[in-house]
Amino acid sequence: MELKVQTDGGVSFILPTFLKPRYSPADGGCSRDMEKIEGQNVMFVSKQYAYEVKAHVVGAHRIAQITSHSELLSVDISEDALSAERADSDPLVALVSKQRFDGSWLLEDVAELCGVACAVLGEWNPAKTEAAWATALALALLEKRHAEARDKWSLLATKARAFLSGCQ
Repeated sequence: MELKVQTDGGVSFILPTFLKPRYSPADGGCSRDMEKIEGQNVMFVSKQYAYEVKAHVVGAHRIAQITSHSELLSVDISEDALSAERADSDPLVALVSKQRFDGSWLLEDVAELCGVACAVLGEWNPAKTEAAWATALALALLEKRHAEARDKWSLLATKARAFLSGCQ
């Protein structure tokens, strides 16, 4: 895919931060769960889903920076500045990237990031659900280990707290 060069010399690729899967039924029928969009009956899918975007940036011009206004990125730019790849070594990015669409975390992901056996964390679970326990632990990790970067993760913490409030 080619990206258009902006007036400042930069290029941008924009992925919507909100993706809502939808499909049109083959029979063309309509139910109350459907909406009319551009003349078609469209049903929105309510199941949870995840998406992952991977990119390897290579160009003839030197890369000055790679940024995102909506995601935490840790990027390694090559010495010659002609290529870049996502760095997986940042513990904050590792934690944030494991958050699920509904704002929760999985216990096995949090256990791996804590360096504790999943069974051990499961035994200490005071919450109603495993996802609620894992999410509470992930929020504690953010607060204890990444407090200095609160501006980078505060919105996803809000989403996690909303998930937890629905677990009561």
